[in-house]
Amino acid sequence: MKEIAPYLEPGEATFLGMEPNSGYADPAAVTQGYASAAGRLGADISLGNAALGVEVERGRVTGVATEQGRIATDTVVVAGGPCNRGLMEKLGYNLPL
Repeated sequence: MKEIAPYLEPGEATFLGMEPNSGYADPAAVTQGYASAAGRLGADISLGNAALGVEVERGRVTGVATEQGRIATDTVVVAGGPCNRGLMEKLGYNLPL
């Protein structure tokens, strides 16, 4: 490993691996890319407006309750990762992230 990454300080690690064909994605850049593409496809994105709950009637999404009021919709994408565990639990989903 020292030949490949002489700057690496492995400490007490007993195993190191390298995948020369692996890649890296910047999470913020990926999020911006998804948001940009979604906007081009007609999605409305509400920044700085926390979702408080997803409204469901007869098993179908009807809206989202937010800090700034209700947003009527029949489609919701939850993309906040582990920060949305509480929101998803309200809908009956356990996301062990």
